[in-house]
Amino acid sequence: MKNGIFKIASLATILMAGAFVSCNENELDPDKGQHSGKKVSFSISEANTKTAYDPDDNLQINWVEGDKVRIFCDEAEDVKQADYTVGQISKNTGKLDYNADGLAWGGNEDMHNFYAVYPADDSKVSVDAKTGIASFTVNHNQFCTVQGNGAVNNHYSTKPDMNEAYMVANLSTTPIDQVPLSFKPIMTTLEVTVQGASANGRTVTFSGISVINKKATYPGVHEGKFKYDIVKKSMSESAESATVETYHVGIKNGNDTWVDLQGGQSITLTVFLPPVAIDNDNQITIQVHATGELNAIIGGRTDANGKQTNIIPSAKARITLPAMPETKSGNNWITPLDDMIYVQQLSIPGTHDAAAYSTSLFDAGQTQTLDIEQQFELGIRAYDMRTAFRANSIGGQNGEMWMWHGITNCGISLEKVLTTLSNALKNNPGEFVILQFRHESELPAAYKRTKKWDEIYNVLHKFDSQIVQWRPDLTIGNCRGKFIIFTRDDYSNRTKAALASPYPSGSSFTSTLTNVNGASTSYYVQDYYQYDGDEGAEKNRQIKALYETTRTFSDENSPYFIEKAWALNHTSGYDESATLFIPGTTSCYQKNASQVHKPIYDALVNETNFGPTGIVFMDWVGAREASSYTVYGDLLPQAIIEHNYKYRMLRADNKTANQ
Repeated sequence: MKNGIFKIASLATILMAGAFVSCNENELDPDKGQHSGKKVSFSISEANTKTAYDPDDNLQINWVEGDKVRIFCDEAEDVKQADYTVGQISKNTGKLDYNADGLAWGGNEDMHNFYAVYPADDSKVSVDAKTGIASFTVNHNQFCTVQGNGAVNNHYSTKPDMNEAYMVANLSTTPIDQVPLSFKPIMTTLEVTVQGASANGRTVTFSGISVINKKATYPGVHEGKFKYDIVKKSMSESAESATVETYHVGIKNGNDTWVDLQGGQSITLTVFLPPVAIDNDNQITIQVHATGELNAIIGGRTDANGKQTNIIPSAKARITLPAMPETKSGNNWITPLDDMIYVQQLSIPGTHDAAAYSTSLFDAGQTQTLDIEQQFELGIRAYDMRTAFRANSIGGQNGEMWMWHGITNCGISLEKVLTTLSNALKNNPGEFVILQFRHESELPAAYKRTKKWDEIYNVLHKFDSQIVQWRPDLTIGNCRGKFIIFTRDDYSNRTKAALASPYPSGSSFTSTLTNVNGASTSYYVQDYYQYDGDEGAEKNRQIKALYETTRTFSDENSPYFIEKAWALNHTSGYDESATLFIPGTTSCYQKNASQVHKPIYDALVNETNFGPTGIVFMDWVGAREASSYTVYGDLLPQAIIEHNYKYRMLRADNKTANQ
């Protein structure tokens, strides 16, 4: 770990730090003695300022003994690259000791070109020793650690992982006694202050930010890398086509991965981006992950004082975002994502028995606390739709499709649910919604009219212009503003929906999604929903087992990606031990949520090998507490949403996406 001095300031306006200032070096007088074949001796100049962005010394990090760098030289004899460790530091100079085979001088009069990088990590950086072109891996998932025991003067200070602050040095010289290297940071660095609601406002549960660059064109971007010319101190060239790149910054707050910002409080996070300019031609969006929606566009904008915000490559800028809104709304997490991303690459929060926030029988089958509109505002984008025909009178033929959970009436019609979601999509056209239908046929005899299931077509047909034709390789761009429909039970005149079949009950299984044109793919489902008294152990095991499969969806060599498989993972279910009488009561669903949500939340936020979760159906979303149970229904959906910003999703080409 690195020692350092962190001075993180909260400003009311956006300030831009200047470009890195190179330190002057003394002229080097070549040694005329015999050096050929001898080990090169290196030192670090300005050893007390390993990483310093500006005269204020914000985020300054000092070299310490044991730090490792890697040095490359094509003119060296035999070994062309070697790792070095910072040794004794004195008078602002640090000696570098080679770890194994160090570099050796080539010809006595030959010019040697040395290129050095920090950190010395094969998984992060490689350098062409002939050209000095480095390839750095972009970390799309970074962390900041909260300092101290809480807010000081209503502000939380955090410390970023400075291993993400890539640095380079270079020097060309003929053989000399000692080669001094001066390292400079290369990352464009944003110090972002997020403010909670106003001083008397609501508490905001804040879990991180994402920075979205919608016009990323640096070389290597399509492989999650960037190429950098160490000599020119700039990107080496542009990519052939732009893409959308996201960079997530999470929080480590003791054992928690969130901070509850009380009214008037704030927190500052730091994100390291590739060395690009941020201006009117290359704007970024900062998305705040919290209970409530907030984002801001940075670059080329003019503030209230008439000052335009432009950030040059490899500079640091301080940005203070507006206060969080007083009410929860929106959470449009799909909107910033690339049109070309396959939908099966996403991690999608959903609700099991979405309409069961109200039921007709006392303490029977309630699974949600938020209504359909509130679920959408939370960021829910997949809904479990249990519907059946309800006659207007006993034995009557007239009626409409209604929402049910088992034998309990949810008090809302299917058409009303669809109208609510249709309006939400019209108001938020960058989003889309997945609906999975089931014929809920376990109804009282007076209402049980199985043949009336085909009435679902008459309702869906009213929204036909907003329904996308399902196929396995749908992209986000194909689906914006629309419904994607799955159905577990077929119906007459099905045109755009995918049929999920077979669909056994109460287990983990592989189904098949098929459209009317014959296009199909595997549908991996975990729906182990009923157990008695094992504290959710088997349920958690099956959830995690399916995630082990779905996270490989973002591997282009995975058979699941090649097939464009989809997945549905249920955290929902009920623990019968919660009641002595009737299984499936509300308390049974609450107890399951209390035993499942937090372990799955912890697994997601502590993950290091990221990939899609698929669709996740949950109970009690939006609620931290449900009766006597702590269910973490507010945190788990947000963790699933944030998951989309932690890994690079696979994209279609233009031809595929426009089919």
